[in-house]
Amino acid sequence: MEKSFHHETDKKQSFLPLLGICLNFTIFTLFGLFLPVLSPLFFPEKDLLAALLYGYLFFAVGFFAYPLGALLFGHIGDKFGCKKALSLSIGVMAIPTFLIGALPSYETFGILAPVFYVSAGSLKASAQEESIMALGFLSLTCTRK
Repeated sequence: MEKSFHHETDKKQSFLPLLGICLNFTIFTLFGLFLPVLSPLFFPEKDLLAALLYGYLFFAVGFFAYPLGALLFGHIGDKFGCKKALSLSIGVMAIPTFLIGALPSYETFGILAPVFYVSAGSLKASAQEESIMALGFLSLTCTRK
């Protein structure tokens, strides 16, 4: 049987998870592109290459936090429903995103700047598994004729 959309709400519910997936990968791409600018602000090293490597290490920490968030929010999705888990993960992702944007540099905040930067980034990355959850939610909202 072929899947199709019954109502206008099915189309809307399908568009929003796809938009979330696109934004998620856009964030990762932009972060990778701006890493040479951000790294010296949070990882002050005399050598700019060392600061850049610390930035890429931070990028890797985010990828390792990704499965932990999938386990946590997957459990929440199984217990309370995928819509609740998806909404919660988006909310959890918004707070660290704001904190990273508002975080002062190493010159102002000292050694706490990279510590909070990595902590907030890890929390954000653990909540970014919502792109996989959005695909699951998308498959659940598509109904059969």
